[in-house]
Amino acid sequence: MSWIQVTHFMKIERNKEKLQQLIDENVQHWQNVALDIGLDPEKNVALEDDGRKAVILISKDMDLALSEEPGEWK
Repeated sequence: MSWIQVTHFMKIERNKEKLQQLIDENVQHWQNVALDIGLDPEKNVALEDDGRKAVILISKDMDLALSEEPGEWK
């Protein structure tokens, strides 16, 4: 499956707890968006975290579905 980065967070030592909360909230947001447009969030939203950077990705299918929805995307 192809993935598209929607946001990323650079991890720094200070405020680790707040940063993790922000990451979790963003992942939850994109999972809710997937549900709203009828897609499985487990298959269409991913988090890659290498310890230095956390990247939130959506599937190419989700990107396509969002671009076909009314409103602005991209």
